[in-house]
Amino acid sequence: MKQKISFVPLDADLQLWLLEKLLKEPPQSPYTAEFLQGVRNLICGQTSSLLLGSPEQKGVVEQGLSESIVVGELEISPKNRKVILQGKEISLTPKEFDILYFLVENRGGVLFNDLPAHFSGAELAAVQAKYIGLFQAGWFVESMWSQTLVIHMIRTPKLPFLQSRASAPVTLLTMAGIVVLTIIPFTGFGAMLGFTSLPIVYFAYLIPCIVLYMALATSLKKAYVRHYGELL
Repeated sequence: MKQKISFVPLDADLQLWLLEKLLKEPPQSPYTAEFLQGVRNLICGQTSSLLLGSPEQKGVVEQGLSESIVVGELEISPKNRKVILQGKEISLTPKEFDILYFLVENRGGVLFNDLPAHFSGAELAAVQAKYIGLFQAGWFVESMWSQTLVIHMIRTPKLPFLQSRASAPVTLLTMAGIVVLTIIPFTGFGAMLGFTSLPIVYFAYLIPCIVLYMALATSLKKAYVRHYGELL
């Protein structure tokens, strides 16, 4: 008779071995990325356990899991993408929902300097490396976006993209550069540089920051032109 559930402890050494194996020799499976993320969450303490099973069991297991996250008077349903506060449903855009869900899922997060109070040994080293790699990847992508797009901000006293557009080669080169540089943290080359793959929700924060950066650069440019009469 088959056992329905078999519990196998995964200590820090097994977790790190699984992570290294998946990164170096990822199997050709549609569930590899999901499994890899699960192992990473386990190492970082975002989940306390992994529930494994055959693909046929996924739907049954998901139905048995809680479909909502409740924090005080706030209730979030990831499957239905609904948010209820004090018994009333709140209308949010998809981006607003993703940001709220991310913040709730990562509530009570641990700061880098506090990691030794929660982890130790090889597990601490792995979590610290992930923090550092994630920070460096985020900084790298943000810097490349802002420094590449600022070319369009300062090349003309007019509003870039709306009142004045760069030549096709310049536009294509800058856009291609942004795409290539954004992909780097998700590649093996990025891992060699110490980067960690960025979560998709990162871009929900990045894009508004870049828009504000461009608006600030444009405002300062116009103030400069008003004061000196011309742009360089």
